[in-house]
Amino acid sequence: MMIRIGNAGEKWSNCSSGRPIIERTMAALHKDGVHEFNFSVGNYAYKRCFGVTRLPLIDISATLSWREWPYALRDRAMHRLRDYPRLDARLRRALGKPLSREAD
Repeated sequence: MMIRIGNAGEKWSNCSSGRPIIERTMAALHKDGVHEFNFSVGNYAYKRCFGVTRLPLIDISATLSWREWPYALRDRAMHRLRDYPRLDARLRRALGKPLSREAD
């Protein structure tokens, strides 16, 4: 699994060591026969530089007792809310929750 090493903001974005580290790691692993890499979740710009193919994720909630029903209902509501990004953003702002930091 590949993860981003760090981010010091826009001012330092062209000096980041993250991309060369990922590139060299992938090259070394490729020599060892590894040809598929998991860049984890998120639609970050640095992933597009490597030609990453997006795959849909599956979100499963299963209750094992009646006590878990409220959590399962919350998960289902949050999942459905993703279908309405503007409403999701409004609710997050109203609740003081941070918005996603993913780059489109």
